[in-house]
Amino acid sequence: MTAASDGACSLSVPYLPHFERPGGIVSGQVFVLAADVAMWLAIKTLRGLDDPSVTGHMTTDFLQSVRGEAFTCKGIVLKLGRRTAFGTAECLSLNGELLSHHTLTYVMPGATQQ
Repeated sequence: MTAASDGACSLSVPYLPHFERPGGIVSGQVFVLAADVAMWLAIKTLRGLDDPSVTGHMTTDFLQSVRGEAFTCKGIVLKLGRRTAFGTAECLSLNGELLSHHTLTYVMPGATQQ
């Protein structure tokens, strides 16, 4: 984690050779995992470390690939409800180009809808 504030968290994702897929680009799974973790931590800045929220839904748009370099990912909580949290995450190259955009919904396990 490189930074955290109320409802936001930024991560630095290092380049590792085993993150590559054929062709030398970083696998999309790495972007998805980074976005999920960034949002999870952003929620924890609001609800505390004991919050049991889990990913309920995630939509990802891959906009650009990256080869052989680290990138950053920032998660932001847009709306925090009693049982759900909604937010976005963006993965950016080191020179600020948007690599992927994610929308996420988190839910508390065992919570019933009313």
